[in-house]
Amino acid sequence: MLAHSHHRSRLLEFGTFRPFPAGGLQPPAPQRCAVLVVPETGIPTESTFLFQFALECARELPDHHFIFRCHPIMPFDRIRPQLAWSPETCANVEVSGRPMPEDYGRSSVVLYRGSSSVLYAVMHGLKPVYVRDRTARHGDPLFALADWRESVDSVDELRHLLHQYATLPFEDALQQWKVAAEYVSAYTIPVSAASIERFLDVVGLLEPARCG
Repeated sequence: MLAHSHHRSRLLEFGTFRPFPAGGLQPPAPQRCAVLVVPETGIPTESTFLFQFALECARELPDHHFIFRCHPIMPFDRIRPQLAWSPETCANVEVSGRPMPEDYGRSSVVLYRGSSSVLYAVMHGLKPVYVRDRTARHGDPLFALADWRESVDSVDELRHLLHQYATLPFEDALQQWKVAAEYVSAYTIPVSAASIERFLDVVGLLEPARCG
């Protein structure tokens, strides 16, 4: 994507520091009926918008479990006062303090806006649902993905989507997910010894090989 607008620069694919799913890509699990909510890190208004939307959905979807997750630099206690009501009033809402891979592993859908964690959620088999906000401009890390990703801007839309997905046959879900998994796998490249050597070579820090 960058190459189209950086004609005079040399681009080097270095890789990502984030861990990949243990055992490789994980298939979808529609039957879990659990929604992981991940706002963008460091933007209070984004967290408030997404968590408030999720709270409204949780009240209308008692058959789904909602897992709220904040980044350590913005703990949930900073967002709680901005919400119309407390998550504790909803039996199906949980504010998670577990490791991220655990939350991926017990969810079926990820509700997001600008968070890049959605890339790794797809690798763990979660169906991504982008929440539109007509009053704000924002970026979607999966904007180029035509399959598997959905978008909503109302509780009714999400209710219909979740109920439809929860009853989707596994084979159908698997075929849809594979397209997204291939896209994300090409997008998120792990750091390797070779990528570090290429980087050191480009900046002139790679020591020449010594002959024995």
